[in-house]
Amino acid sequence: MKKHDEKKTNLKTTISKVADVGTNFALSFVPGASSVYELAKLGVNQARDYIQQKHEKRISDFHMMLLKPDAEWDERTKNVCIEAVDYHLLLNACIQDLEDEKTELYATLARNAAYKTLQSNDIRFFSISLSEMTFHSMEEMRLAYIALNYHLIPPSGSGRFKKSLSITDALSEESYGRRMMELRGFVSEGKINSFGQRFIKACYPSDKLKPDSVRICEWKNPNSPLLMISYDLDDSFVSSFSMHLTRELRNIGFRTTPLCAINRRPTLLSPTSRSILIFKNRPERIIENQRFIEKIIETGCIAIQLRQDYPALLESLRDKFEAIIKTDICDPSISAKEVITQIYTPDK
Repeated sequence: MKKHDEKKTNLKTTISKVADVGTNFALSFVPGASSVYELAKLGVNQARDYIQQKHEKRISDFHMMLLKPDAEWDERTKNVCIEAVDYHLLLNACIQDLEDEKTELYATLARNAAYKTLQSNDIRFFSISLSEMTFHSMEEMRLAYIALNYHLIPPSGSGRFKKSLSITDALSEESYGRRMMELRGFVSEGKINSFGQRFIKACYPSDKLKPDSVRICEWKNPNSPLLMISYDLDDSFVSSFSMHLTRELRNIGFRTTPLCAINRRPTLLSPTSRSILIFKNRPERIIENQRFIEKIIETGCIAIQLRQDYPALLESLRDKFEAIIKTDICDPSISAKEVITQIYTPDK
């Protein structure tokens, strides 16, 4: 048997050498062909080295991310354990994936498998799904997850940012990814569902599932907008100042209602716990409607005085205001900015 194997090996080597010589001989009749052949051989070697280096780097990155220390990992390392079959499944999927950006996602999925927070069936299904999804699709689902769990500020208006995963709203390059989301059961009616949330939570570190990770701010008062009140609605400066103040408040995360003059018992769609009362030349109107805003003022109201002196007519209300901010700057935009610096201290 040994002699037979040796003959077989020698035969393969001889054929390889003959093929090599034969190819060189044939190509020698073509100008530059010999160098092309040698270049092709060199390319094969370089490609082999490139793939090996890429796999080694991917394996190294996977384990660095898997074992990256954090508070949660340190607390639970005593009990972590991952089944060999799941470990090899995830590692192999990570190595074979075309996108380097997804290495962290495979490592996080492996970490959650080690935490025993996932069923074995989920691990395998999530691993296959992750390999089928592009990184862009995963990022879309991550944004949808964050938007569903936090009150994010939309590009305009005072509503709530929502991320649609609907195929009808998709760009042409996004269609495949969104169809795959639906096919895998992660999206229903254009929205990420509970199963999709489980998938994203299993694949992303917790710090990547917070608003600051996608550079979108969240409302500080999502369910209780600041009630904006003024009885100087016919004054163009007051209207302009209110518009700038609302914009400045929005920039720091505070929702507001449209500016209004309350002259009856308020019936608000959104409950408000705080308010801002802007006054300038018509303090008597405040007194005339005092009975409608007394309870509002008592729950917490900041008065903004757009004049030099505090009206004697409003002395009875002075102690009821949480604060009285005076500004008499002629530019409404600058005036609004000055008010913000007096009423708001950023979190450190």
